[in-house]
Amino acid sequence: MGKDIGVKLAKSGVGFVSANYRVSPVAKYPDHLNDAQAATEWAFNNMGSFGGDLKNIYVSGHSAGAYLSAVLALNKDLKIHKMRKIRGAILISPFLYVEETAPVRIKRDSIYKSIWGTNPKDWKKASVSSHNKRNNENFISIMAENDEVWRKEQNKRFINKLKKKQTASYIEMPNRNHSSLVNKILDEDDQVSAKIIEFIQRTIIN
Repeated sequence: MGKDIGVKLAKSGVGFVSANYRVSPVAKYPDHLNDAQAATEWAFNNMGSFGGDLKNIYVSGHSAGAYLSAVLALNKDLKIHKMRKIRGAILISPFLYVEETAPVRIKRDSIYKSIWGTNPKDWKKASVSSHNKRNNENFISIMAENDEVWRKEQNKRFINKLKKKQTASYIEMPNRNHSSLVNKILDEDDQVSAKIIEFIQRTIIN
């Protein structure tokens, strides 16, 4: 799927790097974030040789990958921010507030204890709420009309806070759910790729 999305975006002049990260329960936070940071560091170091514009590098993902993208862009203590500026983050249906998500998921399945632990202080540290005071990147949250209510609420709240300081927008795709946002990105009625391209064109540095 990553390759197909990349080809579709490339036709509009948007370069695309697809990367994986270790998943739970084998991996626990911050393993996932460290992998995402390593992939971003690779892009910083290598995209120029492929004709990429290093002034305009965006991070993106779906669901947990989108959460990681948000933290990557926000957490200025990460090594990558000493290398180069991230221009923006394209978030596709993420969860964002770990301090709210973790206790619910742990209650539902104890396996989640191995991801974020059980200490509320650790949940807060892993959340976007700990890293939203020193950023000026551009953000877009792309959600599905039929996404979970709690997920949409988190994203609306997050974007509304960012709007006070920078370019940030929230949109919902009709007739889509959490999975079909990306599963149907190659369909003729796809709107996600168009919104991604529109957002990049609106926020790039020429």
